Formats: sequence, structure tokens, C-alpha cells
Amino acid sequence: MEKKQEHGFVLQAKYNGIKSKVTGRPYRNDDLTEKQAIELIEKHPHGANLFDKIPDAYYKEKVVISEVVKPTKKTKRRTTKARK
Repeated sequence: MEKKQEHGFVLQAKYNGIKSKVTGRPYRNDDLTEKQAIELIEKHPHGANLFDKIPDAYYKEKVVISEVVKPTKKTKRRTTKARK
């Protein structure tokens, strides 16, 4: 028998058994994987509201530092000549 995976995501009781739109398979707390939980949070309209418990590690990994992207090549704006 496999050991139950402890990832820390716990669905609310009313959402336990929610179906995936892609595969149609239900997501239950008993067999929910970390990947499935993150997919639900990111792609479902209710997202994090589906869960009673979300581990702090999820939020630490989701911190994204915005990078300032500088243009590599400056372009000149073309001006049109007045037609006669």
C-alpha cells in the first residue's frame, strides 16, 4: 500500500469531488496530488477559495519578481512627408 502524500492542500467539504473540466475526473482530498491542487488554484474561477488549507510553501514559491525589460534596439519613429 502506498503512503498517502502529505502536501498540505485540503479541499473544502463542499468541493471535495469537484470535477476537472479537462479530464472529467473528480478531485478528492484522498487522492489529490500537489500538481492537481495547484492546477485548481490557478485555473479554476474560484481558485484558492476551493480550499480550506493551502500550505505556506505554495505562496513562497509563487513569489515572482517582475523584471524590467529594456528594449534591445531603439527604433526611430517614421515621419511622413507632406504630399503635394
